[in-house]
Parts: sequence; C-alpha cells; structure tokens
Amino acid sequence: MIHPNSGIEQLKSENESLQSENEKLKAQIRSLTLEKQDSQVSLKEKDEFLQAIYNNSDIGIYVIDVLENGEYRFKGINPAHEKLLNVKSEQLEGKGLEVLSELFGPEMTGYVKKQYDIVVESKTTQYVETNMKLNGKDTSWYRGLKPVFDKEGKVIRIIATATPITELKSLEKEKLQLEKQLRQAQKMEAIGSLAGGIAHDFNNILYPLLGYADILKQELPDDSPHHNYVKEILKASFRAKDLIQQILRFSRQGDQELKPIKIQTVLEEVEALLSSTIPKTVELNTTISQDCGKVLADPTQIHQVIMNLVTNAYHAMPDLNGKLQISLKQINSAPDIAENAEAEQYALLQISDNGTGIKKEHLEMIFDPYFTTKEKGKGTGLGLSVVHGIVKQFNGFIEVISEWGKGTIVEIYLPILTKKVSEKTKAKPQPETLFGKESVLLVDDEIDIIKIGKIMLEKYGYNVTIHSSSKKALAVFKETPDLFDIVLSDMTMPDLNGLQLSNEIKKIRKDLPVIICTGYSEQIDDTNSDQFNIDGFIKKPLIMKDVAAIIRDTLDT
Repeated sequence: MIHPNSGIEQLKSENESLQSENEKLKAQIRSLTLEKQDSQVSLKEKDEFLQAIYNNSDIGIYVIDVLENGEYRFKGINPAHEKLLNVKSEQLEGKGLEVLSELFGPEMTGYVKKQYDIVVESKTTQYVETNMKLNGKDTSWYRGLKPVFDKEGKVIRIIATATPITELKSLEKEKLQLEKQLRQAQKMEAIGSLAGGIAHDFNNILYPLLGYADILKQELPDDSPHHNYVKEILKASFRAKDLIQQILRFSRQGDQELKPIKIQTVLEEVEALLSSTIPKTVELNTTISQDCGKVLADPTQIHQVIMNLVTNAYHAMPDLNGKLQISLKQINSAPDIAENAEAEQYALLQISDNGTGIKKEHLEMIFDPYFTTKEKGKGTGLGLSVVHGIVKQFNGFIEVISEWGKGTIVEIYLPILTKKVSEKTKAKPQPETLFGKESVLLVDDEIDIIKIGKIMLEKYGYNVTIHSSSKKALAVFKETPDLFDIVLSDMTMPDLNGLQLSNEIKKIRKDLPVIICTGYSEQIDDTNSDQFNIDGFIKKPLIMKDVAAIIRDTLDT
C-alpha cells in the first residue's frame, strides 16, 4: 500500500530540482549577456582605436574592394591620403578606377589597374614607387598593396598604404649633387696641383732661356743686326712667363685673400690671356673705365668669375660673327636688383655676347649646380653656380638678361670701397748700383739654372758658389759658415727644401740673409713669405738685372 504523502514529497523534490536548474540557466544567461556586452564594448574600443589610427596617420591609407567581375571599387581613403592626392574622400568612395583618369589624367587608370591585377593574381603584397605631377609639382610616394582573403583564399580586398617620399628623393638628389660637386672640387684641386707642377718645370726651362738671351742682348755690339732676334726671343719668353702665371692664378686653390683691388688690373690680365685662348672668329671689345674705384675682393676669384663668364659667352657663339663685349664702369647708386644694399656706389662689370642666348624657362635655373645646356664634355654646369657664390660672398649682386637667339648680358655689381682699408705694403728700395763683391751661395737642383745664375751674378761682380744638392750645400756651409754673405736657394728640392735649408743655415748664422726663389710653391708665396724664417721671396724666371737688384736690395737693407 502506497502512502499518500510519498507522491507529494516526490513532486516537491522535482519542483525544487527544476527551480535549481532554472536558477542555473538564469545565471548562465546573465553571464552570456555580460560577456556579449563586454565583447561589444571591446569591439567598439578596437574599432575606435583602428579608426583613430586610420584618421590620424601621416601615411596615406585606402581600401579597394575586388568585385566578382574583377573590377575594383574604392571603399575609402583616410585624411592623409586626401591631403596627398589633394582630393576629397567622397570623390573616390564607391567609384571605380575610371575616376582616376578624370582626376589625374587618362593614363592613370591603366597604370593603377595593372598594379592591382598583379596583387590579385600573385596573392602577395606588392611595393611600388609612384611618381606623378600634382598641382604642378613633381610628387613621389612609396606604396604597399596588401591583399585581404576570404575563407576560400580568394582576394576580396586590397589595403594600400602611401608614404610620401618627395622630400626624401629631393635629399637624395641633393646628396648626389653634393657628391658630384665634391668630385669636381677634388678634380679641380688635382688640376691645380698639376698646374703647379707644370709651372715649376716650365719656369725652370724659361729661366736659362731668359738668362742666356738677356746676356746675349747685353754682349751684342750696338750695331749688331741680331738685336731684333734676341728682342723677339725675350718677348716670347716673357709672354710664356705671363701665361704660366695667369694659369697659376686661375687654378690656385686655398683660402681667399680679401684686399682692396682694382678690377681694371684683373681685366687687363684676362684680356692678355683671352688673346691666346678664344677663337680668332670672335671679336673681342673692351670698354674699361680707369676711374672705377676699388672693391674688397679676392683677385684670384675675380679672375675666375670673369673667365667663367667669358668662356660661357664664346661657347654660345658658334658662328663666324661672334662679338664679345667686356665693360667696366662705376655707378653712383645701388642696382635695382639689390636687396638690403649697404653701399651707395658699385662697380658694374658687364659681359655681353651675341650668341644663342638662354631660353626663358631656363633663366631661373641657370645658377643651380649642374644645370647646363651644353653638350656632354663641354662643361659640368658648375660655372654660373660658382660665379653666383663668389659674387654674393663679396656682398655683390648678379643679373642675367637674355633672349633666345639674340644673346646674353651678364651684369655683376660689386660695392665700391668708400672707407680706407689698410694694406700691407713692402718698400721696394731702388739700388744705386747692381754690382757687388759679396759671396753668394746659389742652390738649385736644376743644373742649367745654377749655371746661368753663376754667369749672371759674376757679370755683376759677385763671387758665386753653386750646388745642385741642398744636402751638400749645407755640408759645405757648415765647414765654412763665414765664407758667404747671402744665400739664394730654390724652394722645391730633394732632401731639404728651401725653407728647411734656410732654417738649418739660420741655426748657425742667424744674421745671414736667405732668399727663396721658385716658380711655384703651395707652401709659400709673395703674400706670406714674411711668416717664414727667410729674408726674401722671388718668382722664377727672372732676368739678370732683376736678380742682381734683389740681391743688392737684400744686402743693403
């Protein structure tokens, strides 16, 4: 017999069990709800984070959907890419690639489609450099094209980044230009050293040539018909001497030497040099005002400026009717092109030609390094850039006036010195007589030079001891230091150069005068000779009278 309460107890137990399961289900539902809410918050935060990156990135970002039919459609571009392309997002979003041709030219659609096709077919990230003209300026950027796949591995989207590299390319270009300029400077330095070596040897050849011709001139009878021959030999020798000095001045490297100079003097040197360098078909005319005042400049660099401009001028006159005009005058007002002009008076140097002229689109680029319209092998393009730098360095101004087919005028304005600038000048006493009886030690590694030197000085009464070795000359001097009254030495010699020989001699006899004589030296010249332990500096080649005068001056002084 079943007790009536047993069914009630069972129902009660089942009910409690159901309630417990119900509570568990409610707890699970609450937990799932909270997890969903947390997930939604996390997704929202991630979305906001990614959106912030997308909107604030300096790198251009854009998304392209790959449609089923193989076409492409812009999904969106970020603000950085809007700025890069100078377009609004709405101009691209939802549109196909044909919109690129409308915005950037007819070739752009095919160019971009080809890149996207490669990404879809290869299913790999592609990196490309894009160069195009935007707003009239050459613009470059580096793009990365990354494919996005569906579950089946099909490319359904391309995410692209664009990094501007215009400035970087400009810096690379500038770096290449600087490297070229460095190589050019090194080449010019090598040419300067080569010119110095040639000058040294050339002067050593000229020295005996001038010396023997001068002796021959003095020993010929007054009525000899050979005087004219000797005169022409001397004339040609002096022209060679002047030419080598002009080459040295043009190619000399080193610190600039600012001093008051008359441009007229430099122009006279240039004119003499041009007579043997410019083609005979070019007619050269000069109009130089001798009243033009002095300017503060480096004579070597002024020489370089004029030669650069003149070279450009006659290169622009290939026909037989070339006319080159050089003029110099003083103007009593600042030029119209002057900005912040401090001087009131300027020297105006004008170089004009009737050559091909300069095209209008090239005028604003003529001072850029390496810009040139010359054929390969006829110039580096550095000329006008160097000229511009030198003129600015001297607080001057330069203006180029040109018309294609009608010629060019280059005007250089340099401020006239109004205040007196002190100049170091050396007195040049004129000896009453060139003759003497003193003993001279003559040292030079060139046998021909010491031979003619001995003959020249003995004709003026001096007792001359010669040595072609500086080392042997020093040894002889140490044995008989009181035998000599003056030393005349070459600068560039094996073993001991002229300065080293002078220092060793002065250790023994501080009072003994030493004169250095050389055709070319990078260490010493007539502007810094007083800084060394010597009593004089002279340049080869010299005629007999000049050598005797310098020795007499030094001994008497």
